[in-house]
Amino acid sequence: SDVCSSDLGGRIVATYRSEPSSFNRYVAPRAAEDLVARLLYATLVRLDRTTGRLEPRLARSWTSSPDGLTWTLALRDDVAFSDGEPFTAADVLFSFQALYDPRVKSEIASSLLIGGKPLQVRALDAHTIAIVFPSAYAPGISLLDALPILPAHKLRAALEAGTFRDAWGVTT
Repeated sequence: SDVCSSDLGGRIVATYRSEPSSFNRYVAPRAAEDLVARLLYATLVRLDRTTGRLEPRLARSWTSSPDGLTWTLALRDDVAFSDGEPFTAADVLFSFQALYDPRVKSEIASSLLIGGKPLQVRALDAHTIAIVFPSAYAPGISLLDALPILPAHKLRAALEAGTFRDAWGVTT
């Protein structure tokens, strides 16, 4: 990619020399799709790649059990998708459901497995989730930086119909 700075206002313009094959990051693993996903979707947390610290995104705070296996995340209640639908724990549960659905064959699912096993996610209420790791994992919830959260109300029908892999292609 080419990067150039213009003006003294801090604007950066970047070009990417490949086009995304899909706007659905769950099924398209290339760098172009990752770039588009980082511009279009939010994650629960963001890993600052300079400092290594976790920053809140859709999760405003989190706590861990003493053994580090269970993480409780308080979700923001002031977020809506671009169509005005509110973001809730249901969207997080849906995102994990789609991620691990064998019909989806998600290209990013393996990065959210611990010892080959999926994370277990449940909603405690509309704005709180609990994530249980199958075994100890030193980086903790930093792996959630790789998971774009999707709107359940827009994609649930495609997941149920088995057409999720085709949802949100480049002609969408």
